[in-house]
Amino acid sequence: MKIIVFAWGTMPKVLDGTKTLTHRDWNDEYAKRFHNGDVVQAWDKSPRNHGQKRCLIKLTAEPYKHWLHEINDNDEKREGGLWGSGKAYQVAMGEDRLLYAVEFELWDIKERKLGGSLEETKQILKELKDKYSVTPVQLRLF
Repeated sequence: MKIIVFAWGTMPKVLDGTKTLTHRDWNDEYAKRFHNGDVVQAWDKSPRNHGQKRCLIKLTAEPYKHWLHEINDNDEKREGGLWGSGKAYQVAMGEDRLLYAVEFELWDIKERKLGGSLEETKQILKELKDKYSVTPVQLRLF
């Protein structure tokens, strides 16, 4: 299965569903591997650097090219809203360049398998809600 690594604090925004867009400095050949409807693993660091798979995301559009200088406030909000504005995001990302925009939605979070008593299941859901700041409705555990 394909993976996308989310860095420097953006994983909580993926897990709570507020980050639904990421910009990637991919070459065309690599970008061709990703398609609308693909379910992709989201990691907190590269597996080579002992990262962990944190959830699955589903691509909601074909990846498309997007100039860094064209990123607006709405794009920045969909990037997780950590920078405060599209302009601040542009500055943080550095030199203007053509990136691939990848739109997605939270698909699944895998922490533990549910089982046992109803009370154990409720406790697991409470812990996941507290850890990731998401509601049980957003948790589609597998």
